Amino acid sequence: PTKRAHIDALVQKNQNPSEAITMGPAELAETVPALKKNKEWAKLGEVYAAANKALESAKYFKKAKDPKRAAEQLARAGQTVKAADMLMKAGDFNTAGRFYMEAGKFAKAAKAYTKHGNKDGAAHAYSKGKQYAKAFAAYAAYFEEPRGTKEHQMQAAKSCHELLTNEKA
Repeated sequence: PTKRAHIDALVQKNQNPSEAITMGPAELAETVPALKKNKEWAKLGEVYAAANKALESAKYFKKAKDPKRAAEQLARAGQTVKAADMLMKAGDFNTAGRFYMEAGKFAKAAKAYTKHGNKDGAAHAYSKGKQYAKAFAAYAAYFEEPRGTKEHQMQAAKSCHELLTNEKA
């Protein structure tokens, strides 16, 4: 096969999650220059992801104007807050909220969830951040117009009840 076909095959393998592959230094050295020359940023992101080079992968996904995949790679590299900040700029507020929650940045998570319209998510984040008055207000707003399945609403009610019976709140 041609060099181009080989590169396309490597990238295609990486896009199939059932085929977890890695890319060794020799394959990386062979593949990267051709993709850089052609400014194929998304494919470079895929190649670096296959080589377990998350920060490099994020850099090229960002150049390809794919902030969601760039953020996934940043999170994979342990830069969860930076990933969440990127998602906020891209308008993916709910995912940004989850990333902020994972990083323990509860006020930022609440802001992200509020922008998304996820009032119970915001309430939960405020509660985890010990901003109880804001948590109560967010739960009150949620229960004025509850969303989601009955199970989701029951979980929100349970969380609200736990907050109401919390002696520290």
